[in-house]
Amino acid sequence: SKDGKLLIEIKGHDFAVTSLCWSKDGEYIFSASADHTIRKWRSIDGKELIVIRGHSSHVRSLCLSPDESHLVSASVDYSVCIWDLKTNQQVGDPLWHDVQVYVVAMSSDGQYVASAIPGPHAKIYVWSLDAALKHMVSVFVHCQYLF
Repeated sequence: SKDGKLLIEIKGHDFAVTSLCWSKDGEYIFSASADHTIRKWRSIDGKELIVIRGHSSHVRSLCLSPDESHLVSASVDYSVCIWDLKTNQQVGDPLWHDVQVYVVAMSSDGQYVASAIPGPHAKIYVWSLDAALKHMVSVFVHCQYLF
């Protein structure tokens, strides 16, 4: 609201919410949680519309593709997953990492996904989304280390 008033409180996750993103039209909110789920909510009334399960541990970060056809999630289970929002199913195999993945982002043209791992040897990986959607992703082939 214009005066900073709380408009709605959305409840439903069993543990901490770790990431949020809005649809472009503002109609939906997506949330990631330590309860291993991703959820889609209607922003006007907080109604839970979808629960996506697939990660085996905390989901730390998520982002929508520019065309909003896919959602990308990063997890403590060492994976980045791509979800088809028409079917709410995972597309292809997870993009595996050697450690927990803390954050994920997508390029503005929707062609690349970036993921980051923490620690003293922190790295950012850049993945081809097109290759991932065609089930051809390999950490050794499509991953680049950035300085």
